[in-house]
Amino acid sequence: MLRSIVARIFLALSLLLPGQAAVAQSNTITIPVLCYHSVNSNPSGRYELSTAKFQEQMAYLKTNGFTPVSIDDYYAIMTKQKAPPAKPILLTFDDAYADFATVIAPVLQQNAFKATQFVVTNWVNTANHLSQAQVTTLAASFDIQNHTDTHARLSNYTAAFGEIVRASDRIQAWTGKRPQFLAYPNGSTNASVDQAAADNGMKMAFTVAGQKSTSAMNFLELPRYVIPSSETLSSFAKKVN
Repeated sequence: MLRSIVARIFLALSLLLPGQAAVAQSNTITIPVLCYHSVNSNPSGRYELSTAKFQEQMAYLKTNGFTPVSIDDYYAIMTKQKAPPAKPILLTFDDAYADFATVIAPVLQQNAFKATQFVVTNWVNTANHLSQAQVTTLAASFDIQNHTDTHARLSNYTAAFGEIVRASDRIQAWTGKRPQFLAYPNGSTNASVDQAAADNGMKMAFTVAGQKSTSAMNFLELPRYVIPSSETLSSFAKKVN
């Protein structure tokens, strides 16, 4: 009897198409998501990168065959509506610093890289941040998405809903397109905040948990790698590969 059962199992396994087991294991899509803030020639904070270091990182991605994708394409790939390109990666930038227009965008465009700017709408038109006119102009080339209205730490449904809807209203007025993606301030969220994001029409929302995103994760709590000023090219390579 035991020999008969073993024989049947062996026969069933032998009938699998070549590579079928490998295909089953590869159904989960994995894409690194990077989170930047400010880039300038005289960085002074943990989340400010030097222009040279940012250029070096973008050159690494280019040389090593990575494909920075739009956030809509990222969603389509993660939901398996679209085949992924070679080595997809999502580049995101938080807080709408003014150097996104003057430093970051030129480097991205030089490399033909797509990227997403998560805007804190109440910071627009303030010192060291993008102007409303710049946000409108940048929307033609980059994805402008929601980082809340005031960057308040979100802890409950009512406060989160208000922060998200106010920011979405402003971004829609500035760009003509309503945001469908959210970055939580400080990466902080919970089930109630997730629900507020969903009720505001967010397809995906991002934390700053340091790991690669996968299609098996909760789409309202997707992780990103924060890129600090201390990032070396070696540690950067480990994050993206």
